[in-house]
Amino acid sequence: MTGTETDHLHDLGYDAAWGAAFAAAEVSHVAGCVDVPGRVTRTDRGACDLRGAAGSLRATWGADVLAAVARDPLAVPSTGDWVV
Repeated sequence: MTGTETDHLHDLGYDAAWGAAFAAAEVSHVAGCVDVPGRVTRTDRGACDLRGAAGSLRATWGADVLAAVARDPLAVPSTGDWVV
């Protein structure tokens, strides 16, 4: 990430501790996509609005999140959560 992108994430509360957690995170990689951190700003059924280094975006939940929510309804990504 560039300095500007890191600055923007810092404004959202991203710090060295979150950076270390992101670096250590086990994520499912999608070909052609880059893993980046984002902060949940709104959650709807099956999707979230996110803010990240590149600005705002909409993300749908992957199979792993849907499975977790099926087991535990409180596993829903919530406003303020960090996601990859």
